Parts: sequence; C-alpha cells; structure tokens
Amino acid sequence: MNDASFERIELELQSANFFDILNATKSEVRHSNFLAWILDPNANHGLGEMVLLRFLRDIFSSERVVGLYGPEADTLDFRSAELRREWQNIDLLIVLDKIVVVVENKWDSSEHSLQLTKYRKVIETHFPNHKKAFVLLTKEGTEAKNEEDKNYYIEYNYIQIAQILERIMAVYKPQINNRTFLYLEDYLKVLKRNIMQEDHLNELAVKLYQTHRRALNFIFENKPDLQKEIQKLLIEVLKDFSFVLGSTSKSYVRFLTEDLRKVIQSHNQSNGWLNREVFLFELVINATDKDVRIVFKPVISPGDNPIRDEFAKSISMVEGASIPYGKLWLVHFIQDKKISRAKFDELGDEERKEELKKFIGNCIPTIEKVEKALLANPEINKPK
Repeated sequence: MNDASFERIELELQSANFFDILNATKSEVRHSNFLAWILDPNANHGLGEMVLLRFLRDIFSSERVVGLYGPEADTLDFRSAELRREWQNIDLLIVLDKIVVVVENKWDSSEHSLQLTKYRKVIETHFPNHKKAFVLLTKEGTEAKNEEDKNYYIEYNYIQIAQILERIMAVYKPQINNRTFLYLEDYLKVLKRNIMQEDHLNELAVKLYQTHRRALNFIFENKPDLQKEIQKLLIEVLKDFSFVLGSTSKSYVRFLTEDLRKVIQSHNQSNGWLNREVFLFELVINATDKDVRIVFKPVISPGDNPIRDEFAKSISMVEGASIPYGKLWLVHFIQDKKISRAKFDELGDEERKEELKKFIGNCIPTIEKVEKALLANPEINKPK
C-alpha cells in the first residue's frame, strides 16, 4: 500500500523500546518486576522515594485503610523500606516502619480461589502489629470479586501509575539519570498504547484502518479496539444531547449536564478519575465475542471532599433509588443495553450511533431526576 502512514507506524514500532525488546508489554510478571524496581527507594534508579511516596499518598488517602492518612506518607523513613516480590505468592509487599502494604497485580488476568482473602490472612498472621493496606492493581481499577475483600482492597489502576510517572518526569527531569529516564519513557509508552489508548500511534492506526479497511481486514485478523470505537460514538452521541464530558478512559465515558458542570466539585486526593470529580454520570463499555453491553449509572466517587455526603443524601431520596453496595463508589441507579456481537458487527457507524442514541434517550429520565435532586440541595447548587 502506498501510504506514508504505514511507514510512519513501522518506523516508530521499529524504534527500540526496552519492554518490547524483552517481550514484556503484556507480561504481568514483568510489570510487577518493573513496579517493584521503581517503587523501591533503595534501588539503583536514582529516584529515591519519589515514586513510592506518591503511591503511598494515594493509598493512605483511602477510607479502607485504617489508622493511616495521606499526609502521613511524607513522615516515613524510607531508608528502612523493603520491597518483596512473590513473598507468600504476593505480587508486591512493601514493608516500612510499622506499616505493610500488599499489592496484588492483575494485568490481563483475574483473581481466583479467594486469593485476596488468603493474602490478607497471611499478612494478619505475619504482621499482627503493623498497620495494613491492601491494593488491587488492575488496568482500569477493577474492584475485588469477594464482598468481604471489597472492604479491605483499594482499587488502583495503571492510569494512576502513569500519572505519577508523568509528574515526576516533568518536574524532576534534570535530576533523573538518562538511563532511568529512558526506561520511564518506554514504560509510559507501553501504558499509553495498551491501556490509555493515548499514544499518537493509536490515533494514526485508526485513521489508517479506516482508509484501507477492506485490505487490512483481509491481511490482518486483529482490528482496532471495538471498545475504543464505541467510546468515540458515545462521545458523539453525548455531545448531540449537549452533555459535557468528565473524566473518561477506554472502557468508561463519563459526563454531566451543563448545569451540574457549574457546581460539581473535585476531591483534593487522587481517586482514580483524572479530574477527581465528586460525581459523574457513567457509561461502562463491555465488548466481548458474545455481545456488546453498555451500562449507565450515576456515580459518587470516593474522596476527601465532605460535599460527597450531600450528593449521597440527595440522590438517595430520588424515586427509584436503590441502596448502593459498599461505601466508596456509590451507585443508586443502573440501566443497561445489550446487543449481540454478531448483530452489532453488521451495523454501520451511523446505525451503531442510532442504537446508542436510543439507549441514552432511555436514560434521560433518570439523568433529569438526579440533576433536579442535586440542584435542589443548596449545599451543592452554589458556584465552585
């Protein structure tokens, strides 16, 4: 094919990336090894406690951690920090002072056989006098399956890891040695291409596929990510309805009405959402070989802003509101739409968009009820 875009992609993919060379891009073990290295303040990367400190600030800010608070991370003596890999089969164990942090890493796999419960009991046995924090690290912040584990394990995602690294690289670039900086740069490319879908090559590849669709379908088996295609269509539909986008990722499209946008506040601490909003309407995209499912729900996010309680109080009084599970991500309404994958694949973009538009239209009554209840609360309905 005589298209310069092919050459641009080929040249960049041929450029050396440390993780591609080691075939580590999709290896959970390799990700755990690299995270253990950059989190270890005593490792030979020259970053000291930069990464670990920012990670612990996020973890200690969770209400699931008992006896620890975000600012407490800044008071720790990191010289005594110990990073253990695969101790008692735990992916990452961080031990410092009288604190122990468990990190279970799930890149492309899911938990099994109540392993999170088992790890928690192991820690309670071996570190009875330590303050404890349990973290489930996944691509996009998946919560624990077991109801009891949900009370202990903090959902953390690789987008938050990327944000920590980007901030450090931007602020401390002159102080970071060249080799470490290149490793961090390569790792960020892996995260942006494989999770955040924000690398410029992702966008170029989609444009190229649209131009040479028939030829590429014939040559290659793998098409651009369907979730990403649905996400773009959902964003178009939301804009057609005059909604305003909030923090969004590959599998989640979040939004507000214009009136709510004017009053929605943010948390001070990181909570997994890019802009840390207290509340957003959320669309979850789940595309499998069997079907395509879109789930709508209004979500109150976890965090340190006390106005969060006012949101919960107002939404809980809306007709039809259910009692939310858990205490972190509060969801009072859920609506979903499911289409068979075979049928969805037969639809063109405009037909797909029309299906999505019908679903959003069905969600409008709930959106309006929730908006009305929130704006009726004087603690919420005031300028930010």
